[in-house]
Amino acid sequence: MGVLRREVYHRGVTVIENVMVTRLFCREGRIAGAFGLCRRTGRRYLFKAKAIILAAGSATGLYLSYSASFLTTGDGYALAYDVGVPLQHLEFQEFTVIPVPRGRPIATGGIKPVTSFGARFFNAQGERFMERYDPQRLELTARAIMVQAVAREVREGRGAFVDATSCKPTYFLKKVERLGVDWRRERVPIRPGVHTFLGGLVVDASGQTPVPGLYSYGENGGHGHLYGADRITGAVGAGFVLGYQAGRQATLFAREHPPLEPAREDVAREEARIKAFGRDDLGPHALNPAVVASQLRRTAEEHLFVYREEHGLTQALGVFQEARHEKAGRVRARSLPALVRCLEVRHLALTGELVARASLARQESRGQFQHVDHPQTDDRRTRIVLRDGGDGDPALEVQEIP
Repeated sequence: MGVLRREVYHRGVTVIENVMVTRLFCREGRIAGAFGLCRRTGRRYLFKAKAIILAAGSATGLYLSYSASFLTTGDGYALAYDVGVPLQHLEFQEFTVIPVPRGRPIATGGIKPVTSFGARFFNAQGERFMERYDPQRLELTARAIMVQAVAREVREGRGAFVDATSCKPTYFLKKVERLGVDWRRERVPIRPGVHTFLGGLVVDASGQTPVPGLYSYGENGGHGHLYGADRITGAVGAGFVLGYQAGRQATLFAREHPPLEPAREDVAREEARIKAFGRDDLGPHALNPAVVASQLRRTAEEHLFVYREEHGLTQALGVFQEARHEKAGRVRARSLPALVRCLEVRHLALTGELVARASLARQESRGQFQHVDHPQTDDRRTRIVLRDGGDGDPALEVQEIP
């Protein structure tokens, strides 16, 4: 990261930090700019751009249990959705195993470094349960098998624990130790946590979305849709390659097209939308954005987790729809951090709704996507695409993959 930072400054790139982009603007069918809000000062920004690259991550902040230390809230998904970009594979999330000492999920980046040093998994009955799920590889099994095994043990009431008493200290164990847990003497409770989203914006090999001038890569762009329902490699290599492609194509596009001015009425509409969150116009009917976001996270943790059921998905869809259509318009803020949370509520609600809809449509189990009502894998290769339907609800299409 230090090398990249030095190169950015060496080339004279203007860096604007701590600004949340709240809206993209299109004109004449292509990108014209974006609106931003500084999270520290409240200053508004109007960016005029011939090309934009979205690299805003996914929505790990939709869950209560996660492996990442920096949470994303679906901002990039919502920005693209609002200008008509379709999204695909949003039912596919990648989970890993994280520690939950004292019942508190801890973001550690995953458990693989610990199992590589010889850590073993046990349940509350003292059974080394990986012997039942993968007797050959045990804790060195594929991540999907490990996650599903831990999730099943927890789901069926036996619990799951990691015994790392014979291991060397790792980042994972040091974070546990800071909470007063002596991992050298006791087993640490574990459970699955979301690691990344495997779906995202529909893009081509150059990162181009269907909206001219708008590009995306990384988690925001679904990793270029390289992984499908499971990921067996890291994302750094894909990020380097696809990021380069997106940057190159965006530059070429910007060279070949004249700038467009965002429409004044669109800018005014966005300014009014943000200003409305600070009005004291609802009295006792106003909602706290932190409370609404917490409800959304609990819903995702319960129904959009490793094992999914049709009944739970339907229930979750109702919660996310209500939040997006009704509650997102009633949240109010008395501070700048609360204003940011107001904006994030809609993004979380939209992402949760898209995940629930896609999960209901995929009636099979595949990779890390486990549908309790449909445990078998369908031989057909399909992708589920969602886009703004124009009537307030997403339009869903199941496409055959050649």
